[in-house]
Amino acid sequence: MAILNRQTLLEAGVHHGHLAKKWSPDFSPYLFMKQKKQHVINVDKTIECLTAAGEAMEKIVEEGQKILFVGRKKQARGIVEEVAQKLNQPYISGKRWLGGMATNFATIKKLLKKLTYMEKQQESPSYLNLTKKEKLISSRRKKKLETLLKGILVLKKLPAAFFVIDVVKEFTAIKEAHKLGIPVFAIVDSNAPSKYVTYPIPGNDDKISSISVMVNYLASRIAQGLETWEKVKQEKRVVSTSQASSMVSIRENRKNITTKANPSSSVGAVEPAKKVGASTIPSAASITSNAASGKATEKGEQQQPSATTKKEAQAKAETATAASTTNSAASSKAAEKAQQPASAQAKTKAQTALTDQTSDTPVEKKAPVKKATTTTEAKKAAAKATTK
Repeated sequence: MAILNRQTLLEAGVHHGHLAKKWSPDFSPYLFMKQKKQHVINVDKTIECLTAAGEAMEKIVEEGQKILFVGRKKQARGIVEEVAQKLNQPYISGKRWLGGMATNFATIKKLLKKLTYMEKQQESPSYLNLTKKEKLISSRRKKKLETLLKGILVLKKLPAAFFVIDVVKEFTAIKEAHKLGIPVFAIVDSNAPSKYVTYPIPGNDDKISSISVMVNYLASRIAQGLETWEKVKQEKRVVSTSQASSMVSIRENRKNITTKANPSSSVGAVEPAKKVGASTIPSAASITSNAASGKATEKGEQQQPSATTKKEAQAKAETATAASTTNSAASSKAAEKAQQPASAQAKTKAQTALTDQTSDTPVEKKAPVKKATTTTEAKKAAAKATTK
C-alpha cells in the first residue's frame, strides 16, 4: 500500500489550485490560502479525504462489486487505463461519454453484445468470404464501438461506484450516477462544484504527477480489497465442499443406525429391479411378496365360497324353469288337437276327394288363336276383296 505523506503530495503538486476568480464556493472548506491570485489547497484535508475514500472503495470491492474509472482528459487517460486494466475494473477513457450509459444501461448492454459478436466474426473463417466493401464497413463499426466501449466489456451490470477525474468535464456521468443513487468518488479542484460528489478528494486534477499519486494510492486500497475477496471466495468453496462431505457422512450414519435397529430388513432386502431396455427384471423381494399374497388368497377361497360359484347356481336354476315352461306349452297344444270334433275331420276329407275328381276329368282342348295381323296385311286383304 502506498504511504501518504504531506511531503510527497507537495512534491507532486497536489496543493496547486485554480485562479481565485474561477473558484467554486463549494470548495471553501478545502482551501488553505490565496497566493498571487491563486488558491492553495489544504493537503491535510486531501489526506483525510483520500483515506476515507480508500476505505469505502476497499469495502465495495470486498463484496465482489465493480468500480467504474472515468478519466477522459489527456493527462488522466493513460493512468486510468493502466490502473483499471491491472485491477480488472471497467474504465472510460474515450473522447466522449455516451449519454445514458448509466441510466439507459439496457441499450449499452446490446452494444456490448454487438461488439463481442463482431470480434468473434472477424476471427471466424466466414469473414474471409466477405467482399472488400463489407470488411471495411464492419471494421469501421468495430473501431467506433471500441473507442466508446472498449473499457466496459468487463461490465455485466451497473457498477457499484464511479471514480471520476475532473468533475467539470465528467458532469453528465456524475449526474447520471446521482440519479441512480450510485456513490461517486472524484478528484475535485478549486473550480469544480462538489454537491453531487459523495466522496470529494481535493487536489490538482490537471497535473499528471498529482493525478498519479492519488490514483495509485486508491489502486493499492482496491488491490487489498480484491485480495480479501479472493480469500472469501476460497473459504466459501471450502465450506461448501465440507458441508457436502458432512451431509454424505450423516446419511451413511443414518443408514448404519437403521440396519442395526432392524437387521431382518437388511438381510432380506435385495436391490430393486434394474431396467433392461424396455422391460424390467423383478427383484427377489417382490417375488416373495407376490408368492405370500397368492397363498393368502388360496386360503381365503377354501374358507369362503367364491362369487363365481353363486352365479353358476343361479344360471342353472333359470335354465330349469325355462325348460319346464316349454314342456307345458307343448302338452297344451296336443290336448287341443285331440279335442277337435269329428265333423271338422270329415269336412277336410270331403274337400280332398273333390280335388282328386277334378284332377281326373279330361280337359277340352281349345283351338289355337291366330295372332292379329299387322295393318299392312289388313289393307292388302281389303284391296283384294274390292277387286273381286
